Amino acid sequence: MADKTLDDHDGEFYKTYGRAMAAWVELERSLGSILVVVGGLTPEVAGAVYYSANSFRSRAAMLRACVPFAKTIPAGRDFLTGIINRAVAYSDTRNTLAHERHMMNLFDTRLTEEEDPDFVFQISIGTNAQRLSHKGIRNAALNFFYLNQVIVVCLGQAKPVREPELALALLDLMPRDPVARVADLKKASLLSAEIERSPR
Repeated sequence: MADKTLDDHDGEFYKTYGRAMAAWVELERSLGSILVVVGGLTPEVAGAVYYSANSFRSRAAMLRACVPFAKTIPAGRDFLTGIINRAVAYSDTRNTLAHERHMMNLFDTRLTEEEDPDFVFQISIGTNAQRLSHKGIRNAALNFFYLNQVIVVCLGQAKPVREPELALALLDLMPRDPVARVADLKKASLLSAEIERSPR
């Protein structure tokens, strides 16, 4: 098999980068549904209110303010708070991807075996250098996608949260570190399927 060229690395990097950013858009959009299921707003009004805030943290604060009014059991409110908090934790990685300078470092001998040995996403903030490996960005893209799926599956129509205890258990499987891997995808799939069988 031929060695990868710089163009190959470049293409792989931007494919992963694009997936992460696209997954974040869907995640942030789905979070706005909390205003629909808790506040009783139409999707159009909820979207207008949600996006009237200029930053994601302001939107998250708006959503948190709604949670105490959710007509659900405590586990349901814990779930709603949990998905907001998990998204806020993930947003720092999204902001790094969106706003910090990035470049590929080929043949970086400082990498550990757990990271991709061929290139990393190099981020410079002030005098400190932080790194996101390509693998870390892939995991972030998956976590953005999976958290969005948790929201889509668990938010209801007749009630804010479908199967609140199961929803909370499903959320607990999502890593708190946005670049870590979901520990048990099989269990997550089983929980998701069980929630899907409940009434919307």
